[in-house]
Amino acid sequence: MHYITLFALTFLAAAVATLPPGLLNMNAAKISVERGKKYGIYFSIACSLVIFAEALGAAVFSKFLFEHPETINHILIGALLIFLVLFFYFWKKSNRNLTELVPSSSNSFLKGVSLALLNVLTIPFYAGLHAALRSSKIARLATSETFVFAAAALSGTFVILYGYAYGFAKISFDEQRFEKRSNRIIAGLMLLLVVITFIRLWMNYE
Repeated sequence: MHYITLFALTFLAAAVATLPPGLLNMNAAKISVERGKKYGIYFSIACSLVIFAEALGAAVFSKFLFEHPETINHILIGALLIFLVLFFYFWKKSNRNLTELVPSSSNSFLKGVSLALLNVLTIPFYAGLHAALRSSKIARLATSETFVFAAAALSGTFVILYGYAYGFAKISFDEQRFEKRSNRIIAGLMLLLVVITFIRLWMNYE
């Protein structure tokens, strides 16, 4: 029962965190529209595997991270720079002429790995979640519980990304227009994350 509670709460937190439009789920939708549903699923699997590794590491190092706030600030500074680069990348991409993409399962998988790795705020999110669960006596640092926590993060993330990939693949619309708009949406989200990250850094340094 203890493991079920840990899995259910972590699964729910991961699903809720992945549900709002963001870098990963919007790209899952884009790939499904541009290349087909199975490539969107490859992308979703890759992202989820990275989330598993990040959640595993965050669980192990959660105590250290939250006892040393300066570590979180370093992560946020790195995130700020990454989000700025991604904002300019997707904004530029939304304004250029579109070219036909060659379907490639390996490209979709590698793109999922790279974007999930760039989404560095995942680490403090899962570190904070694990710390909260640990303070509530729901999670401890036992190896088995750490793997349950990471598996639940993987599952919750994959379910939402699969929903984006499957749902958008079923919709019939102008793919080129969708690519332009989705790139602009992602650019806007990156800009929003820049602002949020900057505010959080400013509050930490006050």
